Amino acid sequence: MSEGPEVKRTADKLTAVLAGTKIVGIYSKTIDAKIQEKILGAEVRDIETFGKNIVISFSSGIFLRNHMMMWGKWRIYDRAAFDKGLANAPPRSIWRSKTALKNADRSSNGIGKTTDVREDSRVRLVLLTSNHAVVQFNGPVIQFSNNHPSSVAPLSLLGPDPLKGTFDNKAVLKRLEERNEQIVADLLLDQTFVAGVGNMYKSEILFQVGLCPFIKTSAISKEKKVRLINQIPRTLWYGYYNIGKTRPIGDKDAQISKWTNNHWVFRRTGHICWVCGKSKIQMDRKRTRRVTFWCPSCQNCS
Repeated sequence: MSEGPEVKRTADKLTAVLAGTKIVGIYSKTIDAKIQEKILGAEVRDIETFGKNIVISFSSGIFLRNHMMMWGKWRIYDRAAFDKGLANAPPRSIWRSKTALKNADRSSNGIGKTTDVREDSRVRLVLLTSNHAVVQFNGPVIQFSNNHPSSVAPLSLLGPDPLKGTFDNKAVLKRLEERNEQIVADLLLDQTFVAGVGNMYKSEILFQVGLCPFIKTSAISKEKKVRLINQIPRTLWYGYYNIGKTRPIGDKDAQISKWTNNHWVFRRTGHICWVCGKSKIQMDRKRTRRVTFWCPSCQNCS
């Protein structure tokens, strides 16, 4: 799941090994030969995030935009281990169908786990430096260009990014008031409103503000609108610093490793609410664009 905080953490990891280093090798099935030639020998100048997008800038004037969607991931390997075939690819998702697992790569000790990452069919891009091999798996959007991607669609259409210092709460509140006929849960997923909020953070933000996900923004009081706008960056920054968690977990929590303990409502269907202690978390797949989780009591919603 690649929402704003997860994308920013990935970009930070890439920055740590790529920024200021020279690209000595590159592999991609879709890269143009002229673009490839310009990247080889160039240095990585900058790695930025724009909502759910990562943009890598090269000293030769080439830019790479990557959107990982639901399945993409980046992995960083030691260059020597990569060259020797000792770099392991990440395991395939356990929820894949039995047929898919049966046909998965079996060149290792376990189903769906490839010992040599260079042989993994999910590899979409490899960037080589003298010390590292940076590999992109399953990324559906890998676009190279001569112009910075933020100057053209879709990035030019994005709303403010809550994880950037330029996020202006008052300006975003005005944007909210201009979209009074949208259901609030769907508005938070609209990347032209704010960039980086995905399905998990949507449900968590609305719970923390105490808003019913299914009401139109016109039905929200001015006070709650202000709280909503203020909560968006708070929740995303909390997720960034706490590796995707949105709920504080105490030392005495007996199930600290359980997914259902990491969040207030997200994927907690049927569990008792952490706050009110009486209502069970509900899930809906019909009233909003994507599945939504909420507490009927805390969010005054049925």
